[in-house]
Amino acid sequence: AKFYAANVIAAVEYLHSQNVAFRDLKSENLLLDRGGYLKVIDFGMSRFVRQGCRCTTFAGTLDYVSPEILRQEPYEQNVDWWALGCLVHEMLTGSPPFVGSEEERLRQMVSHSLAEMDGPGIDPRARDFVRSLLHPKLGKRLGTGVDAGYRIRCHPWFEGFDWVALVRRELEAPNLSAKGAPKGAPNILTTPQKKLLTRSLSVRAAVENDPPESPRTYSPKAIDTFFKGF
Repeated sequence: AKFYAANVIAAVEYLHSQNVAFRDLKSENLLLDRGGYLKVIDFGMSRFVRQGCRCTTFAGTLDYVSPEILRQEPYEQNVDWWALGCLVHEMLTGSPPFVGSEEERLRQMVSHSLAEMDGPGIDPRARDFVRSLLHPKLGKRLGTGVDAGYRIRCHPWFEGFDWVALVRRELEAPNLSAKGAPKGAPNILTTPQKKLLTRSLSVRAAVENDPPESPRTYSPKAIDTFFKGF
């Protein structure tokens, strides 16, 4: 998880240096290249955000949006770092940190309840990394301020990690083949793609009259309904 988290951090830090807020960081928007490094895709919800300016658009994907977006408050680029915390949580536990309706998720965010991170086998430093990124109070959250990317890279979980080698693509990517995967782990190179599509908040109004069973996924039939006549 650390290698892939570092890939995402490098990408997001670069985007922020170019005054771009990605606003839809999630596992579905990350692809592996031939070298085993991650590529960020789908910039449909990205926008330029000048220093000191804020966004007000309700954008993102429910499993990864920050409490500021859920409360429809103005927000900055740091919402991408909140999404990183959700993404790493998903990498380490196999599930998103917050589930349920928007109101239920807000209650979970405020209580800072991340019970699945307390499971055996999770590096305490990784646990602290996720909890710091997902702190309910913006002022105490890792990933705020102009030096957010630098402070994230300096977290103890990345102690000894060679960021220069990462950028130069000199690090060996994890072996994701069935032979190289840990015992019992799924082989992501041969696992059939799920016939589900991620729900984006920008189209949530289209399903208010007929909401899907899960707040995160739709059936292909529902997708056809969304874009009928488009």
